[in-house]
Amino acid sequence: MSARDGHKSQIDRKVRPVDSMAPDATTMRTLENARGSILKGRLPASLIANAALYELELKRVFGRTWQFLCHEDEIPNAGDYVVRYIADNSIIVARQQDMTIRAMSNSCRHRGTLLCRTESGNESAFQCPYHGWTYRNNGDLIAIPAQQAVYGAAFDKSRLGLRALPMLDSYAGLVFGCVSDEAPGLDEYLGDMRWYLDLMMKKSPAGLEAWGAPQRWVIDANWKT
Repeated sequence: MSARDGHKSQIDRKVRPVDSMAPDATTMRTLENARGSILKGRLPASLIANAALYELELKRVFGRTWQFLCHEDEIPNAGDYVVRYIADNSIIVARQQDMTIRAMSNSCRHRGTLLCRTESGNESAFQCPYHGWTYRNNGDLIAIPAQQAVYGAAFDKSRLGLRALPMLDSYAGLVFGCVSDEAPGLDEYLGDMRWYLDLMMKKSPAGLEAWGAPQRWVIDANWKT
């Protein structure tokens, strides 16, 4: 199914929790010292270039909020996939044989090598270019070269599938993901923004069609700039 069919695609919501991170004392002092300026609408330049604060933002901002991944119509057919990012996390978003959508880490469970080097395509499986570990496009580990000789007959591949995004959902054809399982549901998170999305995304009963590849610009700046 696609958004053009007027149906909301099913989303596989397999949950895996992620670790949280508390700010260290130095970062907390930095934020407290900047509180007065922030309350006056001024963001100190030091916060933009603060590496420790950025690491905290990855956890507290990007790690706890829903982020847009793709439009359902970008992956209309079984086997279609796109590679997207949530902060520094590379994510594979793939259409399954049953037409549900799954999202998983674009990182081999063996040595962390990037699996997909292209931004989109159609594949039934992804093979790691490093040691050849192969995963079905739902994330299941299905093949390891010389598995029995290297790991023994008792080795359980089912424990080492690609890590699924803890939360995945869609609204009006827009697919969102979250790297934490502690976020509110997508409808609650979007809140009144759903009214504006409806205006933009539901102008036609047939829905919208994604046209062409995304346009991207790389800017040498912090995301807060």
